[in-house]
Parts: sequence; structure tokens; C-alpha cells
Amino acid sequence: MLFEIFFTFITACAVIALSILLAPKFGLIDHPHEARKKHITPTPTSGGLAIFLTIIFSLTYYHFDLLDSYFYLLLATGACVVIGVIDDIFHIRALVKMLLQILIVSIFVILSGLKIHYLGDLFGFGAVGTRWVAIPFTIFCMVVLMNAINWIDGMDGLSGGILFIIFAMLLLVAGNSIIAPIILTVMVVIFAFLLFNMRWPWLKKAKIFMGDAGSLGLGFVLAWVVIYLTQIDAVKEIPPMVAVWIISYPCFDMISSVLNRIVDKKPIYSADNLHAHFIIKQKFNLSVAMTSYLLILLATIYGGLGLILYYILKMPEFMLLINWLLVAMLHFLVIRKFAKSF
Repeated sequence: MLFEIFFTFITACAVIALSILLAPKFGLIDHPHEARKKHITPTPTSGGLAIFLTIIFSLTYYHFDLLDSYFYLLLATGACVVIGVIDDIFHIRALVKMLLQILIVSIFVILSGLKIHYLGDLFGFGAVGTRWVAIPFTIFCMVVLMNAINWIDGMDGLSGGILFIIFAMLLLVAGNSIIAPIILTVMVVIFAFLLFNMRWPWLKKAKIFMGDAGSLGLGFVLAWVVIYLTQIDAVKEIPPMVAVWIISYPCFDMISSVLNRIVDKKPIYSADNLHAHFIIKQKFNLSVAMTSYLLILLATIYGGLGLILYYILKMPEFMLLINWLLVAMLHFLVIRKFAKSF
């Protein structure tokens, strides 16, 4: 196991470094021409493609037996990465990108049979099922989570750091689940990516971005892991609300951004500076690195709180929902207040 982790890490570092060199040849470069951009020099956006290729290589080499069972997962993830790469190069329209995501997720859900059929005891009167809306509800949730991950990818190390924490928590609760090796592989590759993307004492700016290819691809994998662990896993089934707590930060950020745009009478899908990372950085005049560290810590607190409430305090699922909604509202109100102060 240790050698597998080490080999995957070294492979990821090598592939990411190579992708940095090759990115300009394929037009995978992000130019800081928009006011929302926080970098000042052109930066490769080939990280997502490098992450996907390394994950495929590692799983093929060490867990070839899993590939047949999760063929549709890898195929759909690859399709999401391709859409992201095309968008990173040609900047396709948001509506077109959204429709392509819906198409890929719809085909995946229908062919794989993956669906959210159980929501837990949300109201204290027994299990709540989705019944005939299971397939459209699953498609909706997967596409929303993919875009929530995409929306927090606005600062060096932020989305990668939060994804690493989320996958780590999911691995913790997954235990000896059959998909644990997949989660661990994703974590190792993300950690390698963060060495090139997060601002460290020895790295003053990101050498590479994950781009839409990374945020959409990893967002899709995250959605699949959450649904698998809460709906399918026979070894370690996790209550859906526990998983929702673990992915709280990207959900809260999306909810806050959408509500802010509605209140300000702006299009819901418009690009702006109403995300927590922009607002907190400007409100407290923080560096990019400090803002990312702070919000990664906040994501850890949100997820950790959910684990404590359920596994230690034994809080019932309907109370998990109530408290989650309260924290979501508090998150929105605080971000709204900060946004209005400048």
C-alpha cells in the first residue's frame, strides 16, 4: 500500500510537471485578462487533464480488477474532462457547457443504474425515498455538485485543498469500502497537484491550474463517491445527511452566491465576485494564500462538525438537516454582510 501511494505520487508529480511544459503547445493557458483573475502571469490550465491521466494510470496498474466494474464512471469522467479541456481552450458558452454536462450525467445515470433512491430519515417519521423522481433528482444533484466545485475554483490551492479534505473525510467514513482505493488514489493525485498549485513558502504563485477539466472531472467523481457510499455500498452505508455535511462548503458557497445574485437581481449563472473567497479576501485584505488556508480550514470545520454531530453526539438525521440549514443560512448572512461592507 505504501509503495502504491509513493509510486502514484511520483507519477502524478511527473505528469503534472510534463503537462506544464506541454500546455502552451495546446493552448491550455489562462491569461489574466479579467478583473476576477487573481494571477498576473499566463498560467497553464492542464492540471485537470494531468490529474485524470494519472488516476487512470494508477488504477489500471494497481487495481485493474476495478476497471470493469467502474467502466462507465471512468468513461463519463473522461467526457467531463474533455468538455473542460475544450472550454479551457475555446471558452464555450456557459449554457452549452451546462447542457453537455446534463447530457453526460444523464447517459451515465441511465447506463450505470446509479441513482439516489434514499434520502434518510429527514423528518423524523421514517426513511424518505425519491421513487419516480430518482433519476432526474440524481442528475440534478450531480450537475449541481460539479458546478459547485467549479465555482470555488477561483484562487490558488482553494478547490484542490477543499477537495482533498472532502475526499479524506469520505475515506475516513468509508472504512473498508470497495471504493476506498479509488478515493485514496484521487487524494494522492490531488496532493501532488497542490504542490504545484497552492501557494507555499517556496512557491509564491501557482505553477498550474486544474482548469474546468479538473473541477468538472473531480466534481463528477466526488458526486459519484457520495452517491455510492450513501446509496449502494453494502459494507459501510453512510447516512446521506452525513455526506451532505462533508460537502458543505461548496454547497454553502453556491447557495450564498445564488441568493446574493437573486437579491441583487443578477442572472444566477453570471460570473461575479460574490463568492466567499473573493469577499473574504477583500473584506480583510488577506493574501491569496491566507484566504485559501482560511477557507480550507472552514471546509474542514463544516465537515468535521457533521461527523461529530452524528458519530459522537448521535444526533438523528432530521436534526442534522435542521442544523445544516441553520449553518447554511448563517454562512449566507455573514457573506452577505461582508459583501455589503465595501
